[in-house]
Amino acid sequence: MSTIVERGPVWQISQRFGLIERSTEDAERLAEHRRVNARAERERAGLLAAATVGTDNKVYLCRKARARRAAEVLGLHHEGLSSRKIEAKTGVPRRTVRRILKAEGRRHD
Repeated sequence: MSTIVERGPVWQISQRFGLIERSTEDAERLAEHRRVNARAERERAGLLAAATVGTDNKVYLCRKARARRAAEVLGLHHEGLSSRKIEAKTGVPRRTVRRILKAEGRRHD
């Protein structure tokens, strides 16, 4: 017995005439792709945003999963540290530091 992810009109017609024969693995793989893509889409839309307080006690909006790290980076940048120094202090890769700063409108490159 195969499991189908969608149960729309096409699924119903195909079921009635026995046209669909997908393996469980295929359906699970499709569902997993959809979950991953949906999460990425939500992140891009900025729906996973959470307010966090940086080290300079200002409130910054960052994505939930990385909020604490991003707030720390923004606070250190506010104190005048370069991306290299921030990397050394926090362990956050320089590219990520620059990406966070750019997302917050602190860089123009």
